[in-house]
Amino acid sequence: MRYRAVFFDLDGTITDSAPGILGSMQYALGQFGIQADREELRKYVGPPLRQMFADYLPEDRVDEGVRTYRHYYNGGKLFDATVYEGIPQTLARLHKAGLKVCLATAKPKKTAEKFLAHFELDRQFDLIGGTQEDAGIADKTAVICKNREELGFLPQECLMVGDRQDDLLGAAAAGVDAIGVLYGYGCREELLACPHLALVETPAAVAEFVLRAD
Repeated sequence: MRYRAVFFDLDGTITDSAPGILGSMQYALGQFGIQADREELRKYVGPPLRQMFADYLPEDRVDEGVRTYRHYYNGGKLFDATVYEGIPQTLARLHKAGLKVCLATAKPKKTAEKFLAHFELDRQFDLIGGTQEDAGIADKTAVICKNREELGFLPQECLMVGDRQDDLLGAAAAGVDAIGVLYGYGCREELLACPHLALVETPAAVAEFVLRAD
């Protein structure tokens, strides 16, 4: 096999997390007197959270917006999500083949750990990578690089799997190959515009791609 490790994005790749995320976005913006439609906010599901608040709030209030969102989201909306059909089987198949299965999310690492434990997916990951702002790990590229360094693998031995341009561009910046999934939140046109080896329709197709790559 060509790869030794596969890095999965979380929202839109492992789980459909949109209900909880969109509800929390609406709540947080509402605290600033801003009413936003869910469909209008859907484009922000996946990219770093600050990006959404930077589009709606003055620069000096973005941090406050992020804190408001996280307090509400972690207070009850975090688990308003469902695991995509076929994901547990895909993760198990990659493990059985001897690959390291890792998470690479823009969510805070502690939040991601809590999330995966709730859905009983934590045991299927060898490494859970997320942002750690106090350690300077603040975006997808940094998370990917941190994962790779912890594993001790070369960039060419790792593959990123994600549904948004941030996943594919983050992988490219880290020198890591990437494939896009079309069952998540990003559209085909968005993913086609980014560096990628393939676009796949299902979780099962992710495993097929990885196991056949040489």
